[in-house]
Amino acid sequence: MCDVAPELCEEYGEGKLARSIGFGGTNVRLKRFFDKAARGEGFTVGLIGGSVSKGFGLNEHGILNEYNPRNLGRVIFDNLNELYPAPNGTAIGKSGSEDGGGKNGFVNGAQGGTGKLWLFIAVIRIAHPALGSDYFSLCFKEHIPEDVDLIIVELAVNDQLILKSIDQYELMVRGLLDLPNQPAIISLEVPALVFHQIGLGGDMHESVSQYYDIPIISLRNAILPDILADNELVKTWFAYYGGFEPADNMKNFDKRHGHRLIGNLTSAYFDTVRCEMERDRPAKIDTTIPPLPRLRLTQSFDYDAVTLKIEPSCFSMNSEKHKLVPVENDGWREWNWEKKNYLIADKPGSTISFAFSVAMGKVTLSYQRSAAFGLGSINCWVDDDRASSRRVDGYWENNINVGQSLTLDGITPGSHTLHCELLEDTKDPGGGKEFRIISVMR
Repeated sequence: MCDVAPELCEEYGEGKLARSIGFGGTNVRLKRFFDKAARGEGFTVGLIGGSVSKGFGLNEHGILNEYNPRNLGRVIFDNLNELYPAPNGTAIGKSGSEDGGGKNGFVNGAQGGTGKLWLFIAVIRIAHPALGSDYFSLCFKEHIPEDVDLIIVELAVNDQLILKSIDQYELMVRGLLDLPNQPAIISLEVPALVFHQIGLGGDMHESVSQYYDIPIISLRNAILPDILADNELVKTWFAYYGGFEPADNMKNFDKRHGHRLIGNLTSAYFDTVRCEMERDRPAKIDTTIPPLPRLRLTQSFDYDAVTLKIEPSCFSMNSEKHKLVPVENDGWREWNWEKKNYLIADKPGSTISFAFSVAMGKVTLSYQRSAAFGLGSINCWVDDDRASSRRVDGYWENNINVGQSLTLDGITPGSHTLHCELLEDTKDPGGGKEFRIISVMR
């Protein structure tokens, strides 16, 4: 990448740039995207992520910055917009096809919040709970336009280092790749050092990205070797909040390097693809999109099986398109904090019900888990089958506040009702009983 980004190479060194490419692949979808952008028709970029993509770390006070020009998503979009200006300008926060079209649009669909008493990378976090691929696998249409042409996915620190993350991430990726414009996807991996291990959900994502030919840009690979060799570099790359003083060179917001570096690394990678396209001209570049693999990575091999296209449906407290609305409610209320919205209850015996319909026999409830917020437990069941109810605990011992999901299956096709009741019993050591519901999905 030094050939296309000599200034970046001089600032950070050839080794960091080389390490940052986690996976390259064929770039067929990216080339198709650049072909469209070069025609001047306008394009739309969508961003899926958590607190990082929301802009945490761009200022000293934890104010969200999803459309700040220093946000990693804006760094990437602004570079593309400068290379391929659209005839009718830009549309920040909406699709480029809206209001007559002919614009370059950017929509930040990240779901995350802010917080205190935590450690954040200079970009980067942890904080008020964000949502991972278990949520976005069924709710991505609530947060980015369906006519998106390029999708930036940044969920490495939002998913856990567990096998379930592979299945959820793959479900999300298949849905995104199947959108009408057959968008290109690029996966960004950022580091965090406050968990039980350095490896995070991004390590589960990598095999899926490779299977679906999705390039990976890794900030962790670029900077972590140097940090491990020199602990003082933690002060350069990570900011401390809540009782910790930011390092002197972090008080200047322009020196919060993480957003800028991963944005510029991604842009440099794009430039290598563009150079490859120019090298191959005047021969016509084949941008035919191959079909998705007929089997999922988590399936066993079969000579004849074909994975059916999934049409997800999501009703979310964080959606402006399809808000989650109960059909019955006794003791639950709407609550929000820093742009995160929930249905919550704290009185045992409180009940809530949601209508839904299924074709595939499953319904999923998304909720918050945390060790810090005094969360309690609920029981959930479908229709009158209370004997088969499932317990859902909001409290856990993990040092992460994040959305999780419960899936109830074996449901007959048709219309049903999901019921949940707040329990007296709680796992929280402090006796907390509050429970927070985010969405109902199928």
